[in-house]
Amino acid sequence: MEGYIKPPISNGNPIEQGLIRKWWYEEHNAGGLIVWEYNLEGRYLDAVWFPNESSTQVEEAGLNAPKRFPLAGKEIVTCEAKINLTPELIGQALVYKQFALHAGALVKDTIIFSENA
Repeated sequence: MEGYIKPPISNGNPIEQGLIRKWWYEEHNAGGLIVWEYNLEGRYLDAVWFPNESSTQVEEAGLNAPKRFPLAGKEIVTCEAKINLTPELIGQALVYKQFALHAGALVKDTIIFSENA
């Protein structure tokens, strides 16, 4: 995880963000755009990755995310992370995916990250 843990963005957990960032860099060369703490129906999804954005290594805070980065018609990946894998984390990730679909997103995938299974 060395190099992936940075100061938190949008009041996120730096370790959880580091788990997502590591995957994003190592699996996808940090392509596209990551928006941290995306507000969906009053709840905060840890991250939304927009893989088709032309940016590279761009991380945005979730402040006013629905207005700045609307989901309608966009292909996205929803990301949820916690230190420990729990049934609640899995349920939370599935609910957030449904919220993203309700907002009109084309959800390519939902990824759940944890340090401990």
